[in-house]
Amino acid sequence: MLTGTRQDRFNKWIACSLLCVFSLLTLHAQAGQAQEKVLLVNSSMDSIYQDYAELLRSYLEVLSEGRYTTEVTDLKRFDPQTNTEQYRLVITSGVRAAEQLMSREHTTPLLVTFIQSHEYSTGKNESSRCGATHCTFLFLDQPPERQMRFVRILFPEGTRLGMLHLETGDSVLTQYQRHAQRYKLRIVPMQAGSSEEVLDALQESITDIDVLLAHPDTRLINRNTAKGILLKSYYHRVPLLAYSSSFVKAGATAGLYSAPDDLARHAAETALQILNNKISPQHSAFPKYFRVELNTRVSNSLDLNLPSENTIQEMLKNDEAL
Repeated sequence: MLTGTRQDRFNKWIACSLLCVFSLLTLHAQAGQAQEKVLLVNSSMDSIYQDYAELLRSYLEVLSEGRYTTEVTDLKRFDPQTNTEQYRLVITSGVRAAEQLMSREHTTPLLVTFIQSHEYSTGKNESSRCGATHCTFLFLDQPPERQMRFVRILFPEGTRLGMLHLETGDSVLTQYQRHAQRYKLRIVPMQAGSSEEVLDALQESITDIDVLLAHPDTRLINRNTAKGILLKSYYHRVPLLAYSSSFVKAGATAGLYSAPDDLARHAAETALQILNNKISPQHSAFPKYFRVELNTRVSNSLDLNLPSENTIQEMLKNDEAL
């Protein structure tokens, strides 16, 4: 048995030991929290960005089993002086947020999401604009090869595919032309210098095409031109393939697109790959998950006999699984 003095010393030693252990655990927990934070910066406070942010945050939390917490902000609230080194990963959604975060030099990996492929690519000029040591790009629009398969499934006999484009040497158009050859499709370019010239360009070539494919370039297809494109293609009985559910509901024949839920799921999976060092720097990808939607009223009016939405989607998925 310990004497009173020895007992006091022993108790003090125990107390000091416990205090040291508690302090170390607290510091470790604080360090762990700092390392496990992810920052998501939206381009604006619009509902589409907020919905996407909540979906992404939920997916990342579930997929990582709660290991990572996501702070969500937007450019209006984001302090440009914020030290991003305190985060394990920075994610942007939309062009404006991408431009601001890409202009900063930092070692924290950057995941750029919710952008069109024509706005950014990982080519020499574009990737060098990113100040982060590790930049990854996830695009909104569908990959050209998937689009070509989509066209061929819907229209096995059609060969002439019309596409509006803005300028000569358009990189997006070039990609589509390359993939079209594999599926024995011929791209008919419809060049317009601006959105004001879209309908004229369409009128000039619409009798030379079997199908019109709308690419999501707001410089050409926007709220001012979409209605005219729909009416002109329907009048000439040319099926229009769209890139959103709203476009299909407005009168397009069919659509191939990725909803915010699909994009958020893909972004969360990619974020986890970056955090686990399982993805190469300067990586880019088109949407992994996608949906097919048909406007049966329009397709029936055009006397088209199209496969069902589920059949088309399964055919596309099976092709990509090979």
